[in-house]
Amino acid sequence: MNKKTKIGIIVAVVILVIAIIAAVVIFTNPFEQQNNEDREALNEQENSIINNTVENNEVVNEEESITVNEEENNAIEEPEENMGGDSGYEANTSDEEKAIELVKEEWGEDDTVVFDLSGVTADGKYRVSVNRDTKVLAWYIVDVEAGTVTQK
Repeated sequence: MNKKTKIGIIVAVVILVIAIIAAVVIFTNPFEQQNNEDREALNEQENSIINNTVENNEVVNEEESITVNEEENNAIEEPEENMGGDSGYEANTSDEEKAIELVKEEWGEDDTVVFDLSGVTADGKYRVSVNRDTKVLAWYIVDVEAGTVTQK
């Protein structure tokens, strides 16, 4: 065999090998199968993430609604607890209101001021301030039991 024949056979074999590889790739397309498998796995992961997120949100929403319902139940129950006769809370509130009323009587009729209960002294007397806007105009010490009002 001469040199040209050898080169021709080698070129024909190379073309044949390339044609066989191309035919295998076109008809079987192993890359597309792998991509489809990867896509399916990715879709399954995305779906499971979405499902978990939805389930977590539902659990959180259920917990929030339970918390809200409990708070609403507590809010409804609280006034019933405080409505029981002569409780200490009502006595303090009425004493506080009496202290403010006594200071209002001492101060006189004035719609431009606000009366504020500032606290209770160690001996049980109430401190009441007379305010206009943010300025304190006067301080009073009120003994509710004795019904006395003294200006400080």
